[in-house]
Amino acid sequence: MQTEAQCPPTSRFLLADELLTDRAIRFIQTECVRRNRGKEATAAYQQFIGWVRQANQVALFTLYAYADLAVPKKYDCLFNYNDPAQFVRAACELTYSIWEGWLPLDQVEHGHKHICVLTFADPVPDMIHSLYQEDGDFTNQSFHKFKVGLCDFADFDAIARALARRAHLKKIYSTTWWEHEEQDSP
Repeated sequence: MQTEAQCPPTSRFLLADELLTDRAIRFIQTECVRRNRGKEATAAYQQFIGWVRQANQVALFTLYAYADLAVPKKYDCLFNYNDPAQFVRAACELTYSIWEGWLPLDQVEHGHKHICVLTFADPVPDMIHSLYQEDGDFTNQSFHKFKVGLCDFADFDAIARALARRAHLKKIYSTTWWEHEEQDSP
């Protein structure tokens, strides 16, 4: 268990690598019903099962969460993970969290993958639509493709600097880059 306050600012971002289509969302909702049959129907479960995506909402597959986060959770910055110089200020709220793709919760759990539903104050930024679009077959791998980070803008500068440093170390040290992460910056 790690709180957001315990997490260094350089790591305070959710990383998304897939945008789920409406077909994929329906598949996940159906699977949630099937896998949770006979179990207690929580409020988070009931809300997600009845949810229909609106124009200002997206469902994203997020990788290992940086901390335990209560839902709803607000973010105000999105960035290209491979090139953080490409970023956009966009107010959004994480409104639903589906743990490991099958259990709707009222939180995001540290170290786990989730399907996260975001509701934007304005239209969904174009950057989100550049993600790999999962259509519900779940057969394609999205590794090494475009990824979007979600963060609080107050942490963005620290995140961008850390990612630039990591990219620099990977160029020099390849797979052992992490052994040199604590050394002074170039």
